[in-house]
Amino acid sequence: RLESGDIVEVDEDDIEKANPTQFDKVEDLTILPCLNESSILHTLRQRYAANLIHTFAGSHLIVINPMQQLPIYANKIAQMLKGSQQENMPPHIFS
Repeated sequence: RLESGDIVEVDEDDIEKANPTQFDKVEDLTILPCLNESSILHTLRQRYAANLIHTFAGSHLIVINPMQQLPIYANKIAQMLKGSQQENMPPHIFS
């Protein structure tokens, strides 16, 4: 329904399914029940808004430039994550 009150009909094939809100900030996109372009972008936007710029997509790491300095690349963080198994750590360039 538009602000004017008009109703717009769309074809069911043009609608992508959405995930429940508990999946908004998942660390790995492969666990999304509905894995489609809009749900991936929604998850990445939610994580970015929370300064969670690293996200796994299976064994791949997606990193979005935060356009600001974040204290997540310090030597202390690198040492904490060094030698850890990926599945046991949050998404990070050092994990």
